[in-house]
Amino acid sequence: MADDQWGARENLIHRSRARRPTSATVAASAISAAIIVSLLAGYWAGKQGVLWRARDLASQFLAGISAPDATAKNNSPIERETRQTAFQRLEIARLPLGRAWSLEEAGGHLLFSTRYGKLGYMTGARAANLRLEVPLGLDSFNSSELAKHGSISLAHVRVTDMLTIQTAPNRYDLYVGHMKYADECFRLVVSKTRLMATPDAVTAAAEGAVAGPWSEIYKTRDCIAQRAIGSPFIGDQSGGRLVQLDSDTLAFSVGDFEFTGGSDDVRPPSDPGSDLGKIITIGLKDGHASVYASGLRNPQGLLMTRSGDLWETEHGPQGGDELNLIKPEVDYGWPHVTYGKSYDIPGQTLLPSDARVGSHDGYERPRYAFVPSIGVSNLIEADTREFPQWDRRLVVSSLKGNSLHVLRVEDNVVISDEPITIPNQRMRDLISLSDGRMAFATDDGDIFVISNAEKADDRPREPLLTGIKDLGPGPDAGWTSADLGQIYFTRACSQCHSLTGDLRGGPPLNALMGRRIGGDARFEYSDAMSERQEAWTPARLKTFLKGVNDAYPGTDMPQPTAVDWIPFIVDYLATRDGSGANSTSVGRH
Repeated sequence: MADDQWGARENLIHRSRARRPTSATVAASAISAAIIVSLLAGYWAGKQGVLWRARDLASQFLAGISAPDATAKNNSPIERETRQTAFQRLEIARLPLGRAWSLEEAGGHLLFSTRYGKLGYMTGARAANLRLEVPLGLDSFNSSELAKHGSISLAHVRVTDMLTIQTAPNRYDLYVGHMKYADECFRLVVSKTRLMATPDAVTAAAEGAVAGPWSEIYKTRDCIAQRAIGSPFIGDQSGGRLVQLDSDTLAFSVGDFEFTGGSDDVRPPSDPGSDLGKIITIGLKDGHASVYASGLRNPQGLLMTRSGDLWETEHGPQGGDELNLIKPEVDYGWPHVTYGKSYDIPGQTLLPSDARVGSHDGYERPRYAFVPSIGVSNLIEADTREFPQWDRRLVVSSLKGNSLHVLRVEDNVVISDEPITIPNQRMRDLISLSDGRMAFATDDGDIFVISNAEKADDRPREPLLTGIKDLGPGPDAGWTSADLGQIYFTRACSQCHSLTGDLRGGPPLNALMGRRIGGDARFEYSDAMSERQEAWTPARLKTFLKGVNDAYPGTDMPQPTAVDWIPFIVDYLATRDGSGANSTSVGRH
């Protein structure tokens, strides 16, 4: 994979900084105006719950005219906020790395992987390139026919988790869960390499004459080919979390990839001959793999507590995200029972015809269900060394919910749920650091570190995140608007809308521009959409997506949450005529 695919949106930010004032008077006026605008925007942001986004825009603008040195060195200011929760006062520090997807720790250093397997690490506030890349099979994927499909993008082939195990002083085994493309299909894989971690740096451990080779210790028995109905590959329903079960065993969560027993007429989560929808144990010495628990959908979080309990979080189908206490040889019911419900997709369903919605009778029940769903991701056990008021708390991160949920657990029963909202941040991974603090990575690639505010002043508090330039250009470098549009469409829209004419939850969107709004007779529309006799244009579609019910009152389509993605999605849809000839293969540059 090329070095220009390393991280996030630095090239876009730099374009906004390219034109600078040429006189001190203009600069002073601009700074004054920016301060006034920032104060007004800050008040509005607090009301609207978008504080972090307002700070982003203000800091980018001010950096462009008053901090050329930091920009030239490609360093970024670290933002801090103090937040009072019900029991703890927190300091939340945002490290605008723009690259992190999965997190782990080795020797006091914070390791991170990009979505596509480039590895780096943080030493304090300094970022460094580990110069290792997880073997995802990206070259094979990008040259395949599958990559040319309009509903499949590089976003489906990604790292799912990392785990380090110390084997000797300064030596660690690094295990990485990830998708891998080979033989015209996908597998979920666990690969291993070795690291050296001294107080100053992390490096790949040399094995003979070769530094940092990878060995594959597990791959799913299932080689996941295209689905016959709907999206051909649901890579974001992979699961893929790793924990150490005991001194000789790993536990690895595997999602069902939406092969659930509906129109596909297969039920892998309840099939002992399939690894999909399971918790798998992997022997560290012999690599032997076996099914530990079954009946899971999309296990996004996995935790072994200090008392020896194994907890799991997973996405429900529509509502009903679950927190499960995992026991060996237990079936958790998917897809036969669920507290969620099936998506309404013409011609298909995500549930078998005999599934019991709103019930877990006959199967192990979750210890807690989030209704409506929050888009759960990972979970950790709060460390009372750092957070003394959070005894017996599990902390669950969320994607759609933009929040952490602090769950009080007594006798394995959830007593309370305290959400801590961090606006506009989809929390992709959450870990507990060795000193007791918490860190999470967002879909934007930034890292947030959460500390006890009373203890924060006793620690070094660097103003800048340094070393970003050494990581290389971000992953968007060289990508076109259509490339980004394909990624964002796949993530946000392809569940319900196709680009090939087939029916899903909503109407197909190929050849959309110029088509009458509310004109597909196979679907029911609100009166506002069906009576205006208007045609879709890029401008109308952007207005609609930014305020679904403002543009057409009564529309029951969910409001998109990622507003920044909308222009890219609309521009991408404007290029789609449905022939397949204008599809893009993201990541080929």
